[in-house]
Amino acid sequence: MSSDGKDAPREAEDGGESLASATRALTEALGQLSRAVKREAGRRTQETAKKAQETGKKALSSSLRKTSEELAAVASSIADAPEDARNGRRRGRGKAERTRQDILEAAHHIFAAKGYEGASVADIAAAAGYTKGALYANFPSKEALFLEMARELHRNQKDLLDQHRKAGTEPPLLCDSPAEYSDKELESILIGLEWWTYAVRHEEAREEVGTMWRETLHLTAGIVAQGNGRPEPSPDDISAAFGLVAVHTLANIAAAIIGPEEVRAMAESLIERKA
Repeated sequence: MSSDGKDAPREAEDGGESLASATRALTEALGQLSRAVKREAGRRTQETAKKAQETGKKALSSSLRKTSEELAAVASSIADAPEDARNGRRRGRGKAERTRQDILEAAHHIFAAKGYEGASVADIAAAAGYTKGALYANFPSKEALFLEMARELHRNQKDLLDQHRKAGTEPPLLCDSPAEYSDKELESILIGLEWWTYAVRHEEAREEVGTMWRETLHLTAGIVAQGNGRPEPSPDDISAAFGLVAVHTLANIAAAIIGPEEVRAMAESLIERKA
């Protein structure tokens, strides 16, 4: 510096510029280092993910291969099982089906004798020869049992009507007994009444019971249409079918009370006039 001090500011300025330049250089170097670290981290993450994916694929492949081998072994053991073992499984299924049918038959008797409201699960289980636990293992409630019994009866009725349609014959107006109804025929009448009464009392069941009734009406109308030489029921055929179902229902109730012979003549006369 000169003795008069004029060069001092210049030296200060040069020092400031050097410091700023060094700061920029350091900042740039730090930025480059940060970017390099990020790139390296990204590369390693990708490599790690790739290795994990490859490891997962190998594990999945091994698991699938092991599962396939186990399934093949099970299939082989079933195929090689002794005949008596396979028969035992079939007998087990047959026993379960017999239990279910025994309970349905007992329910038919008890519901006919006591009505839906009067019958109890204990009554039905005892009549079937099983515990209440066995009954609940097949039917979750008395209502479920009653509805399944009604469905089964409806399926049988549909099959009978379909047989008459295919044979070109009309179903009998009354039950077969000439003088008085058998216990089985009386039970069928009583169950029919319980079925309708249940639907009247339990609104939630009306849709299903109504569907069953419409199916019965449609099948009966088909028989009427066939007798009139028509492939499909006309509105008149459906009206006639309604009359037949109504007369058949009331005639069977009356016949169970006063006897079939007295009712038969009146019912047949009414049907002839309707036709």
